[in-house]
Amino acid sequence: MGAAVTDGKGARVLRRLVANISLAGLYVYFAYTHAAAFAERPRLSVGMMVVIETLIIVAAVSRRDPQDVRRDWATLVTAAGGAFLPLFLRPVEGAQDLPVATMIQLTGFCLQIGALISLRRCFGVLPADRGLVTDGLYGFVRHPLYLAYMLSQGGYMLNNPSAPNLALLTAATGFQLLRIRYEEDMLGRNGTYSAYAEGVSYRLLPGVW
Repeated sequence: MGAAVTDGKGARVLRRLVANISLAGLYVYFAYTHAAAFAERPRLSVGMMVVIETLIIVAAVSRRDPQDVRRDWATLVTAAGGAFLPLFLRPVEGAQDLPVATMIQLTGFCLQIGALISLRRCFGVLPADRGLVTDGLYGFVRHPLYLAYMLSQGGYMLNNPSAPNLALLTAATGFQLLRIRYEEDMLGRNGTYSAYAEGVSYRLLPGVW
């Protein structure tokens, strides 16, 4: 029995280590391309995106171990698409930052900071039970961090318009919406989450959805 418990804990540690190394590798590639573009021509949208993704990586590697996690293939693909595709967004040479797009990106950036502060160590990539968060921004909508992603990445794409960036953003947004569905399907088994969902009616935008 003791050996089985030890093996199970070792497997979890190994999975987490592999996941964190993979995240770090993708982020280093992302950060390098943006840092090089920023050094060549400083732009707020490019520098802000590096900070945004840095916060996500820090939250991912410092997250709390879940009590329960969903790992079926559809969930894995959806989570990977929503979390990792934005790391392939690229600055467009010669593009100019637009005030409206930069404001959208900045709004998403501020929402992301607020959502991560609210989550503390309950951040996760896969749908998982790391403890229910109901305060902070989570008292207004059920998924403020996903809203923050969509705004910051959307503003970035408007400041760096290209067919690849548009395709990546469209796919990532679709995956984020599926992540919401899978996450709520899992957490909805918990009566406490069901009560929370009744009290906080909207997922992303108050009065809309």
